[in-house]
Amino acid sequence: MNRRIALPLLTAALALTLGGCIEDETIVVPEQTEEQQIFQRYVALGNSLTAGYMSGGINDSTQRLAYPVVLAQRAGASFSIPSLAMPGCPPPLVGVLDTDETGATILERDRVSGGTSSSCALRSQPAPEVVQNVAVPGARMADAFDIDRPGSATNPLTTLLLGGMSQVEAMRRAQPTLVTSWLGNNDVLAGALRGDPALMTPLDTFAVYEARVAGGIGGARPLGVVLIGVVDVTLAPVLQPGLYYWVADSLGFAPKPVSADCAPTDATGARNPLSMNTVSFLAYGDPEVTVVSCDPAAPYVLTREEADSVAERVDAFNSILRQQAMSRSWMYLSSTQVLDQALLGSEGRNRLRRCEFLDNTLTLEAMVFLVETQCPHPSAPNFFGSFVTFDGIHMSDEAHRFLAGALADVIEARFDLTL
Repeated sequence: MNRRIALPLLTAALALTLGGCIEDETIVVPEQTEEQQIFQRYVALGNSLTAGYMSGGINDSTQRLAYPVVLAQRAGASFSIPSLAMPGCPPPLVGVLDTDETGATILERDRVSGGTSSSCALRSQPAPEVVQNVAVPGARMADAFDIDRPGSATNPLTTLLLGGMSQVEAMRRAQPTLVTSWLGNNDVLAGALRGDPALMTPLDTFAVYEARVAGGIGGARPLGVVLIGVVDVTLAPVLQPGLYYWVADSLGFAPKPVSADCAPTDATGARNPLSMNTVSFLAYGDPEVTVVSCDPAAPYVLTREEADSVAERVDAFNSILRQQAMSRSWMYLSSTQVLDQALLGSEGRNRLRRCEFLDNTLTLEAMVFLVETQCPHPSAPNFFGSFVTFDGIHMSDEAHRFLAGALADVIEARFDLTL
């Protein structure tokens, strides 16, 4: 008899024989630890931060560094990602600032393997039957629930990563035992980066779709859910006071000329309030912007009042998320508290380079000192700080590990686990 046939028959015969000797026939299954039960099917919803987008691009290498992957590894759990082929879709940037043949500073736009911002290498392997990192770069709260609604901000990555499903649909297909959701950052980010708060998602729209996403998660009946609060995007190193750009120009590392309206004083010698307006690094990257300006009418500029309105919208979104978590007995993690913890101690200064104390009342010497030691600078890790990649927005692998640790702490406290 063929051995491939004989072995199953022998196994079946033994099972029947033994079954006759056992009055209460029971299948013995190894007992799972509580960690294994909770993380048996962990699913992460989110946007570019959750997906593993770094330095303005994403590929299978950056995806494997994302905090959900790190968290699953800590729990010893399997975790499937929709891998994107190298060099990426688009390929990540390889730097921030460079010099041209004349020695002048230029904004570095080179990407991995010589790709461009429109390059897309598609998938590195067929999609897994069940995707556990369902995050899609660019997604707003509404996009996680409905990708077909009018005005949807969905992009080709929605189809490439999830095959045309929404994040909620993909999450429910996975039958999750644990869900983390970090959505809402893109509902404020465009308004901050473009200097136009009108681009932020209205509060009532956010509330409606947040409730629908929460309902979708709740309907899947996971054992645990963590909602992560919206990050205060006004703290992103891509946004700096106009005065910073003026000092950078004075020091010779600004890739574009900077207008006098960003100077600490005006033509009369009086303190110039425009210098304290917030200006986005996107002004450097826009070919239509020839001179970086601090004028409120210029693109990529937020007045202090507008910056406050962005921060207030973040607070309002987080209030909705906290209330949702409380009403459903879910866990809530404040991204603000995580960031505050990360910035403590001697390491904190170089983790996130923000011109926090740069002011137009200081001496030029003091301004230069702060730019060199506190602000984005060629001598700083990753230019923007070790927690931020070359686009000034997205987290580095170091930051992903830190966030995974914060999530582990919250989950450990709820379920009395050790991760």
